Amino acid sequence: MCFGVFELDTESGELRKAGMRLKLQPQPGQVLRMLLEHPGQVVTREQLRQRMWPSEVYVDFDRSLNKAIVKLRETLGDSADSPRFIETLPKMGYRFIAPLTTASIAQPARSLKVETPQRRSRWVVPVIVCFLVCLTAAAYLAQTKLHKRSLGRVRSMVVLPLENLSGDPGQDYFADGMTDELITDLAKIGSLRVISRTTAMTYKGTHKSLPQIASEVGIDAVVEGSVVRSGNKVRIRAQLILGATDEHLWADSYERDVSEAGMLQAEIAQTIANEVRAQLSARERTQINRQATTDPAAYEAFLKGRFFFNKRTQESAVKSVEYYREAIALDPNYASAYSGLSDSLALRSYMGGVPASEVMPEARTAAMKAVALDDSSADAHISVSSIYLTYDFDWPAAKKEIERALELNPNSASAHQSYAEYLVVAGRTGDAVAEGKRARDLDPLSSYVNRDLGRYLYYDRRYDDAVKQLQQTLEFDPGFGRAVWSWVSWCREKQGNQKEAVDDFLTMQEADGANTELLNSLRRVYERQGWHAFWREEIKQYSRADNYFKALAYAKLGENQQALEVLRRVIDRHEVWVLWMGADPQLDSLRSDMRFQEMIKRVGVIGPE
Repeated sequence: MCFGVFELDTESGELRKAGMRLKLQPQPGQVLRMLLEHPGQVVTREQLRQRMWPSEVYVDFDRSLNKAIVKLRETLGDSADSPRFIETLPKMGYRFIAPLTTASIAQPARSLKVETPQRRSRWVVPVIVCFLVCLTAAAYLAQTKLHKRSLGRVRSMVVLPLENLSGDPGQDYFADGMTDELITDLAKIGSLRVISRTTAMTYKGTHKSLPQIASEVGIDAVVEGSVVRSGNKVRIRAQLILGATDEHLWADSYERDVSEAGMLQAEIAQTIANEVRAQLSARERTQINRQATTDPAAYEAFLKGRFFFNKRTQESAVKSVEYYREAIALDPNYASAYSGLSDSLALRSYMGGVPASEVMPEARTAAMKAVALDDSSADAHISVSSIYLTYDFDWPAAKKEIERALELNPNSASAHQSYAEYLVVAGRTGDAVAEGKRARDLDPLSSYVNRDLGRYLYYDRRYDDAVKQLQQTLEFDPGFGRAVWSWVSWCREKQGNQKEAVDDFLTMQEADGANTELLNSLRRVYERQGWHAFWREEIKQYSRADNYFKALAYAKLGENQQALEVLRRVIDRHEVWVLWMGADPQLDSLRSDMRFQEMIKRVGVIGPE
């Protein structure tokens, strides 16, 4: 059988190139013969295993087959990236794609008789073969040119959740962790826009087509793949696909010991960067290749900590703290574990589970340790900036840390969100909206990112736009109402729609699990006695505790003295909500009061522009 300038003798197994015999080892030769027996058809990896390695275990077969394919491509001068002969179909097998002919091109005249009536025929076969070779070469050049042009168009991508093929659902945390790490490494490349984890994870188990996903998040290419963990081995298969056309641009398989799993994503990220011709600075290359820990048990505990942190509940936050502490105990120099511990402790405070005074000092210590161990970690600087911003009220220090994080990782939606929060505190609410939109571009399906953009619009007094943004958040995440309806209510109030404001406020309380009888009672109070009576009744619910929202309720009633007293006490407790008191429209009635201005100076926040 002939293809291009090659000829395979199917009886002897000899491979020739332009008549010259090539050295081809037995296993690559068998693979080639089987592919040539099924030209243009997919030959699965299982079919190859049954024919060539029937007695070998799966892992040995996988390594042997990969090695045989590599050797075969080296002999043929073929490439997995731009195949002329052997096309890889990830998760399936291989396909021989070049045209075949049964005529020999090594010595084409031997089979032709030199008889006068047939002299012309001696040129027929060589001419046809030459034509086919030229046609194949032209097709290859066109395909290569198109492939390179496709790669050159890739400036943004999303990494879909790697599929757990271990057969054990308990390994989901490991597959998710591998996905997180790959996203983190790719996001360090400034010349690429990489969609953040929260949006990527919404496609876990999805049946949507890749072009549809690419259209929804607005990217050029999709990275997808799978993870198999077996014993002390981990194997990752990954492929890069052009979003708009579903064209395969690159695919490969990696197998390592679990102890080397932490470096797998770095290797894959750098390969992808090279494939799409992304420009990496020396610093970015160093960041990607930095190994966070060499202790596999510490890495395992870290992945579990991140897995539970991403659930964002009080119970999961407690578990994430435990696992991060375990990772630190195993590797006291594990910067990422300290950063994760800081974020998990802070989350417990932000969600109202424990007072800030109980967890934030330890969170500060952990964040500072993370930066001391790895100053090139954007996540560590984000953790420190959060402490400065939400607990220490040290705005210049917070700004410095956020800017450093954005310098290290311009693709971090969390860093852009942190900067937006700082801008609100600084009174630059218009700039906060712009920064919130940048975070949304990087994490378009994140409920938190979209909700916070609505918040920034509210602080910027753009109430119509804020309501529209908040309603869009609820459209793709109806279960997020508890965190959205209060903001919608406040916007309605500022628009002059008191009834709608009350309805939205009660909807928020219902989503928060409030007693139905109590909600009906509050509704009747508003219907019979009006706005002021409603809020006086609501204040009774805060009778045992002062908090920021109780101060807002007093401000609505025009009872400024009580509002200021409550604000003073929540400032003393470092309640995080006081961060935004300078920009909050709900407190506009207090702005001319010297006592409120003194509080603003004490906290260090600035009013609206």
